[in-house]
Amino acid sequence: MPKDYHRRPVGTEIDRRYPLTTAISAGLDMLTCTGLGATVGSLLAANMMMPGQNFAREIARLDIYATLAANGAAAASFQAPPAQVPVIETSTVFFGFQPFSIRTSLLSFDSPYEPVDKAIRGPYARMGGGGRAYAQYWSHRGGARKTLIFVHGFIADPYWFNARMFGLRKLYQAGYDILLVTLPFHGYRKAWFEPFSGFGYFSRGMGHINEAMLQAVLDLRIFVDYLLKRGAPHVGIAGYSLGGYMSAIMAAVEPRLSFAIPMCPVVSVVDAAMDWPSTRLLFGQFLRLTGLDLPDLRQATAVHSPLTYAPALPAGRRLIMSASGDRLTTPRQVALLRDHWPGSEMYWFPGNHLMHFERAKYQEHMRRFMDRCTA
Repeated sequence: MPKDYHRRPVGTEIDRRYPLTTAISAGLDMLTCTGLGATVGSLLAANMMMPGQNFAREIARLDIYATLAANGAAAASFQAPPAQVPVIETSTVFFGFQPFSIRTSLLSFDSPYEPVDKAIRGPYARMGGGGRAYAQYWSHRGGARKTLIFVHGFIADPYWFNARMFGLRKLYQAGYDILLVTLPFHGYRKAWFEPFSGFGYFSRGMGHINEAMLQAVLDLRIFVDYLLKRGAPHVGIAGYSLGGYMSAIMAAVEPRLSFAIPMCPVVSVVDAAMDWPSTRLLFGQFLRLTGLDLPDLRQATAVHSPLTYAPALPAGRRLIMSASGDRLTTPRQVALLRDHWPGSEMYWFPGNHLMHFERAKYQEHMRRFMDRCTA
C-alpha cells in the first residue's frame, strides 16, 4: 500500500444515487471520528509517547509481531483452540412476549490465551486480558440450529444494542440461533478500574492491541468449536466495525464457517487511524520521534489483519457490507478487503457508521445470503 493511501478518494458506486444523504452522513461521521479519535489517541499517547524506557520498549515489542506477519501463515499466527475447553451455560431465561419471546442463556469459559510477547503477560492479565470469555446465546427448543455468531464494535458491546441495530430478533424468528460475543476488555470482560467498556483495548500501546486481537480470534474459535459440538449444522459469523474486522480475520482462519459477513469493517488498524484527524496527528508525531515509517506500523499490526492472509472461505460464502458515507471505517478501507477477496459479494447502503438508511433492505439481503450459504 502507498504511504498516502489515506488521501485517496473515498467514493462508492452508489454516491450518485444518494448524493445528499452521503454528504450529510459523511459530515456527521467526521464529527464522531474526531471525538472518538481524540479518546483513542489520548489513550495511546499516554503509553506510546512517554520518554525513556517506555518508548524504547514499545518499539522493541513490535518486532515479534512483524516477524509472524511476514510468515503469512494464519496457522502460525493464531493459536489453535485446545481440544477441551469447558464452556459453562447459565440458567435459561426468556425475554419478550409470547409467541415472540427469545430463549437466552449466558455462555462463558476461562480463556486459555497465552500472549505472544511473554514479557507483557503479567501487565496484560492485570488489565483484564485472559480471564473469562462471555457470550449471550439465543437458542431454540429441540436442539441446536444453524447459528450466527455476531461480534460487536469498539465500545458498542451491549447485547440489546446489537440485537436492535442489526435486526437479530428477525433472524431468530426466521430459525437461526444467535451468539452475541463479548470481545476482550468489553462488557463483562472490562477490568473493574477501567473508566469505560473497551478502554483496555487501546490503553497500553500497540503490542497490547495486537495481543487483544489475537486473543479475540482464539476465543471466537472456541465458541465455534462449542456450537459445532453442540450439533449446530452451520455456523457463520458477522460483525460490525471492530467486529467486522474480527469476522474478516475469522474468514482467513476458520474454514469450518459457513459464511462471513464483515459490516463497516476496519481492515487496517493503522490506516483507519490515519483516516481520523486526531489520531493522524498522533501517529505522525510517533513516526517522527521513532524514525519509523507508516509501512513499519502496518507491518507491526499486520499479524491480525485480514489483508495478510488468503481467505479460508470460498468467494460465494463472503459478503462485505458497508455504508457509503462512513468516515470511521471509510469506503477506501472497505475497498482494500473487497480487492483482497476477489469474487466476494459487495453491498453498499446509504448512511454512515451509526446511521444506516434502508436498514430493512440490507438486513433482508443479509438474511437471503445466510439462507443460501446454509441451505
